[in-house]
Amino acid sequence: MTNEDPIRRYLDAKRAFDEQTDRCRAHRDTIKDINNLMTRWWDMRFSNLDIGFPAGAAQLTFDAHRWPDLRRVAQDLADWHQLRHQLSNAWALVPEGDRGGLQAPPPTPQW
Repeated sequence: MTNEDPIRRYLDAKRAFDEQTDRCRAHRDTIKDINNLMTRWWDMRFSNLDIGFPAGAAQLTFDAHRWPDLRRVAQDLADWHQLRHQLSNAWALVPEGDRGGLQAPPPTPQW
């Protein structure tokens, strides 16, 4: 058992969760960007790959260095779920009377 301050524990968990949420949203935004380009797949190409496209073959370009590695995306999602669990646990340890100035954990997203 730790003697760590429950408010400090919660604030640290919230900061880590928020940072991880930002990483997951960045993956989402990158994937949305390529999805938008792929609606005109016949007019797009990738840059920064060792695959050549004929001159003038495509008007739309996506930088391949921006494409996230699937293992990285999966790990970031797994970490997000773990941090969400830790955030909920940390919140449960904050006494009711001390929650007034704190932002409660966000609800589970509903799509």
